[in-house]
This record gives sequence, C-alpha cells and structure tokens, in this order.
Amino acid sequence: MSYWAIVSRNHPLSDPWTVVRGTRSSEESLTVDRTWRKSDQIYRIDSGREYQDYLPVTEEYVEWFKAKMAERTGRRRAAEPKWGPEFYYWAIVLGRFTLDDPMTVVRADGYGDGLHEFTRDLDWRPGKPDRFTRLMGDRGPGNDAVLITGKEARRFERTQADRVREHRF
Repeated sequence: MSYWAIVSRNHPLSDPWTVVRGTRSSEESLTVDRTWRKSDQIYRIDSGREYQDYLPVTEEYVEWFKAKMAERTGRRRAAEPKWGPEFYYWAIVLGRFTLDDPMTVVRADGYGDGLHEFTRDLDWRPGKPDRFTRLMGDRGPGNDAVLITGKEARRFERTQADRVREHRF
C-alpha cells in the first residue's frame, strides 16, 4: 500500500488537503470522519484536472495526519456544533475580492464531494468541476480558497442578496 499527501501552495506538507492511499488499480482518500473512501484524486492530478500536487508519505505520517484532522474537526465542532460531516465552506478570494467580501463561496459535503457554489440566483447550485478546480486551486497570483464556517457562509449569502438587489458584482 502506498500513501500520498495532497498538497498545494496553501496546503503544504505540514497542513495537507488530505491523504490518499492506494495501489495502481484503486485509491481511497481520508475523510473528515477519518475513514477511507473511494477516490480518484491522484488520477485527476495526473490528468491535469486538479492543480494540487501529491507527495509520498509514510504510515507514520498518515497516523499524524489522522490526529491533526481529529484536532481540526474537534476545534471546528466546538466553535460551531452543527459543523462536521454536513458541509465544508470556502470563501474564494481573488483579485479585488477579500475574505470580508469574497468573489463567491463554495461548499462541499463532509466527504469533499458534491461541490456547489452560491449563485446570483441566491441558491446553491452544482458547478462545473473545472471551475472549482480553478477557483480552489493554487493557480494565479492572489488566488485563495479560505476555509470558513457555516456562519460566515450565511453572511456571504446575505452579501450576495445585497449585491443582487443593488445590481453590483
């Protein structure tokens, strides 16, 4: 069995996106609840569909990352008890957009699947995977996807409603 850390500019080896394990014929990624789930992250990176990178790691590193993930989700659940396997949220900070007024907000279920974007129609809609890859990847100067709480995402929903009402984007 081989293990890899999924890394990017904003998620170095000391704080990777996740860890993947596998063989040439199958792979699984570590989920928020610290279980393994079928994945194709390495394939997507190798095919150019993802802009992260992967680095080989040891079983000891995987155990370290499981503890880090438990600590990360424990702090998050303490701050916002409803947070957990339901959704992750990211504010997309790009160009003139800041964390206080992001370009958009993207969410994924607790397993990192089912990416949706909050749209100008004031609804969460599935988006094209390549758009999310560009938004959440590390391409381009100043491009960042910042993990935020559900409360911060709801604040963005109100900001987006104001933008629609005032016709400013």
